[in-house]
Amino acid sequence: MGYVMPPGTDQGHPFLGAWPHNIGDQFVASGLARALDMDEFITLTRGATPEQFDYVNNECDAIIVVAQNALFPGWFETHLPVSYLRQIRIPMIFFSLGLQFRFGDEIYLTPGDVESLKHIQDHCASLQVRGHMTEELLHRYGIRNTRVIGCPSLLYSGSPSIKVRAPSFDRVTFTITDMGRLPDIHGWQFAVIDSLIEKSNQITIATQGGEFVLQEYLALRDGVSFYERTDFDVTLAGGEPQDYPRTNWTGGLTEGGLVRSVLERKDLGKARDSARWYYRDAPEGVRDAIVEHGFYSPLMSEYIRRARDQSLYVGTRLHGNLMGLVQGTPSVFAIHDYRLKDMAEFLEVPSISIESGETHVSLEELDWSAFARKWIYVWNGFVDFFEENGLATTIQRVNDKGALLV
Repeated sequence: MGYVMPPGTDQGHPFLGAWPHNIGDQFVASGLARALDMDEFITLTRGATPEQFDYVNNECDAIIVVAQNALFPGWFETHLPVSYLRQIRIPMIFFSLGLQFRFGDEIYLTPGDVESLKHIQDHCASLQVRGHMTEELLHRYGIRNTRVIGCPSLLYSGSPSIKVRAPSFDRVTFTITDMGRLPDIHGWQFAVIDSLIEKSNQITIATQGGEFVLQEYLALRDGVSFYERTDFDVTLAGGEPQDYPRTNWTGGLTEGGLVRSVLERKDLGKARDSARWYYRDAPEGVRDAIVEHGFYSPLMSEYIRRARDQSLYVGTRLHGNLMGLVQGTPSVFAIHDYRLKDMAEFLEVPSISIESGETHVSLEELDWSAFARKWIYVWNGFVDFFEENGLATTIQRVNDKGALLV
């Protein structure tokens, strides 16, 4: 982490665009990239023209949609309306469809969502959904060709057998989520961290999504970035440079053009003060742990390396917990919404929940043997899903002991 990664730098990854990315999104994409046997792919955007749709329909074998967290009122109606979907004439394959509701929310879909989902149902062999709560919501609206097999990010393990190590409080990572607008959940999360601080020999607070104030400080502290950068396209008028603000940083110069980059060095102390102020509602010890023992990287590989080295993962981040599990690190879901509850119940992993007011993790009560058995079911479920949808894959079916079937 001793380098500067400029905006616009591609990570050399099949499904991702420009940095920075949500680390959970990287993880899902990486799991699929490992399991799919592809030669080439094209990204189809919302702004695709009819000619571009024709090209995709003529040249591609299938449309793959990773629809994680997309099942909430208005998402499909807004982002994948039937008018868009009707332009697709090749098979559609939907991965990781999962509900996104807080406890206490009314769980429903809009008529436009249902219209889109029924169109999708009629044009795909099956929809891959995360858990049974998601399946029940879809069934309520008549969408029934579902296959419940969890999250494809778990395929990142590359193995049909995951052996979870015995837990300890030696080196603990808590994967934090920004709950600033939800004080009850935020306070519960702080209480969980506080209880872990009391028990842990070493604790790290990992941020991987929208915790921007904390991420900026951690990036400065660890040398990922030192500068605020403003870029201008430059033209010459009578030999004099004329600056025009750029709307996009592409990482390179347009042909025959000039780019002026104005750098302003960021202040580490001010960033630390901002982070401490942002978490001012946390108990002092929790705030110290978040700011002084926080971890952030723009690279998913850094999170994977950390997961290998930890003795326990706990957190409100779905994919943070899953990153731990694929490395065999004991992971406990801190459940604050239906999304985490859906996955924790399906995967049969240990959890604590805001619903019951639990804030303490007791190692004596933790057991991942049910997850180890469920993982073989998930692995074979993805093999079946790939075959059912005609996708070439790098994974093979195994028996109930995890051995390859010949």
